[in-house]
Amino acid sequence: IALSKSLSFTTDAIDEVRSSIHTYSHREVIADEEMFAATSLKEWDGHRCYTHVYYDPRKVSEEEAKFYRKIDVYYQELRSEKLNPEHQKFYDRFFTIERKQHVGRVVMPNDEAILAFQNKYAGYSVIISNDLKDPVEALMVYRAKDRVEKSFDNLKNDLDGKRLRVRSEWAMGGRMFVQFLSLILASYIQRVMREKDLYKMYSMQSIIEEMKILMRITLPRSRKVLYSALTADQKRICEAFGIEAGT
Repeated sequence: IALSKSLSFTTDAIDEVRSSIHTYSHREVIADEEMFAATSLKEWDGHRCYTHVYYDPRKVSEEEAKFYRKIDVYYQELRSEKLNPEHQKFYDRFFTIERKQHVGRVVMPNDEAILAFQNKYAGYSVIISNDLKDPVEALMVYRAKDRVEKSFDNLKNDLDGKRLRVRSEWAMGGRMFVQFLSLILASYIQRVMREKDLYKMYSMQSIIEEMKILMRITLPRSRKVLYSALTADQKRICEAFGIEAGT
């Protein structure tokens, strides 16, 4: 499975189903999310493949914001004349460049083209596959791939996995095992945070920082266990994770 890297291929696929995709026969429920999907067999990069087009009306505003951020990048590249050859088709489509007396080179956004593109394609996505002909299965596999990539990114950046800093194969295996356990715990924390809607109040790092000040105290020659007083945040976090913390 691969996301199409061709702008024309993607937009052509969307244009073909635009008038028919918003119908009940194309409605799908994917992981409790309602969206519309249409599939056709096309040729891409010399291969016949299944082309899955999805429309999710709830993502329109989010994708509009992403699109404008891309336009910002292209605009800055043009103004600074630090051009990226891969963006040339976007420069040509969404901007005009004029040379004016006493002013010189002037870059102007083509608002009409930008608005037309935004209104036509926000909320749409395209996945192509040479194997999976079912749009629901194709999207689930792609999302699983995305989760794996994010997990490895989390391992490298958040869990200090870029450089192992070890001198033996035995130590490397030990460190990789510990980091693997850390990744499992981090994935679990993130899942609970999503399910309990904790991201509105905390980041994963802020939860870790808040909970690591919690202390468990045991007294010599005593079976009694004492805990430091819980803050309001710690109580909320313990409840969300199903932890029965002592008082």
